Amino acid sequence: MQVERLLQMIFLLIKKEKVTTQELADYFDVSKRTILRDIDTLSMANIPIFTLKGRKGGVGIMEQYTINKIMFSQEEQEKILHGLHLLKATQLSSIERLLDKVDLLFSSKESFDWLEIDFSSFGSQEKEQQKYNYLQYAVINKCVVTFDYFTSELKKNKRTVEPVRLVFKNSAWYVQAYCRYKKDFRLFRASRIINLELLAETFIRKIPKGSAVKTNYEEQYEMIPFVLKFSQEISYRLFDEYDEECMTVDEEGYYYVTYEYADNDWLVRHLLSFGEYVEIIEPAYMKQRMREKIKEVLKNYH
Repeated sequence: MQVERLLQMIFLLIKKEKVTTQELADYFDVSKRTILRDIDTLSMANIPIFTLKGRKGGVGIMEQYTINKIMFSQEEQEKILHGLHLLKATQLSSIERLLDKVDLLFSSKESFDWLEIDFSSFGSQEKEQQKYNYLQYAVINKCVVTFDYFTSELKKNKRTVEPVRLVFKNSAWYVQAYCRYKKDFRLFRASRIINLELLAETFIRKIPKGSAVKTNYEEQYEMIPFVLKFSQEISYRLFDEYDEECMTVDEEGYYYVTYEYADNDWLVRHLLSFGEYVEIIEPAYMKQRMREKIKEVLKNYH
């Protein structure tokens, strides 16, 4: 749409000192004639556009020009403010200052006292928060990072990656990055990253289109259907971990959950965390594995 193109053009011209009409045409995939019409439209809207001819010429915007809140509808202003307040919950550096500036630009009178989000874990320390700040910096500035990483099998390995974005998925922060060891994009859970180090080396890489956001756990293991039976006493936890569509309740009040898991040691530890309140219905072979694991645990309490 023309309006969206005009807005993008303004932001582009503010960011760059000068741009040729051909560069604008290539960027927006339109003809030079369309770009010239857009420039006339912006000029008539009192946007201080200037054009210079010659080898070093091009299209620019006056350095003193600032974006006016009139460019955004009331609904768009509210969406921007809501998004920044949500981002503020991540406690990433500079968001507070940016929010103050946008608040002043929009002269917002809306109170956000009703909204409070805290993504930090209980007892999280300043060192942990610093890790997220480093990851943010690495993504924005395209810095290669290296770190020790704990897999779901509790194995520690060294990784050197090119981080391209931070992802909030299933109540946890992840780093999507190109892993030089795996030679592919991977998703690393931030809480399992230790000894993070920013390298002086930078990279140039874009996220491939259609890149699926999957964790190493999801990519490494075959997912197997499970049927689990839970007692009422643990039902409060079920709604934290499973979708309601996965659950049914029988006449006696027992919950039956149908869910796909990877058959690994993590699953055994996870099911043991429910104690006596869970029973495996399917697959049958998993019952024997749980019995063997429980015997190992009992050795610590003989």
